[in-house]
Amino acid sequence: MIDQLKKNLRRRAIGDSLLLAGLSVCTFLVFASLDVFELLHLTLEELELYELDEVLSASLVIALLFAGFSWRRWQDVRRLQRYCEELSMIDPATELPNRRAIERLLSHPAQHQDELPLSLILVNLSGMEALQQRYGAQVAEQTLLRYLYQCAHVLNDRQLLSIYGMNQLLIYSPGTDEAAADQLARKLEHTEIHSPIVQGLLTYQAVALCLAQNKDFTGALEHLEDKLYQRLFTAS
Repeated sequence: MIDQLKKNLRRRAIGDSLLLAGLSVCTFLVFASLDVFELLHLTLEELELYELDEVLSASLVIALLFAGFSWRRWQDVRRLQRYCEELSMIDPATELPNRRAIERLLSHPAQHQDELPLSLILVNLSGMEALQQRYGAQVAEQTLLRYLYQCAHVLNDRQLLSIYGMNQLLIYSPGTDEAAADQLARKLEHTEIHSPIVQGLLTYQAVALCLAQNKDFTGALEHLEDKLYQRLFTAS
């Protein structure tokens, strides 16, 4: 939705810019055939009798002030846009990056040449719905936060932990080959929450996908989801 809105705004901005450029050229061609300063001087002399020359001078100053005002408001809108875009890529409950942030990272593979091979690890927490129904949403949220805290101790400084979907986590791991990604997925599967409340309710499944070339970025998240669904289907 945001990407489509930005595309429409960009298209409108280009159209408005072309319109302004065309009007500027037409205005220049019209004024090229007129002695503008002489005409303005004669007009001001005529209007001096009616004390209207000050109105024209004040109008010019007001036009410049409104131009500066419009520029400042445009800068405010740009800052607000960047802030709203940042909020759209953050999960409100955990304040971690969400799926949109990962999609944004993967949409520019040329910028991640120094991070190849790059791996994605998708972790699914089965049983969160049952936990929420039995103990309430607050307990389920605290349980998720505890699991995120334990996962953070398994990751290094370059790896990014994000909220992928309902009861799903995604780890963005640059510089990680397939073997290291599978090893990390196994660690995350065994990172359990030791609490009598969740004992026997939660199970953990993790799958990994290694991206070694730029062409592997296309459809990477869909491929990762397919691997997880196959894993869940096999487990059931």
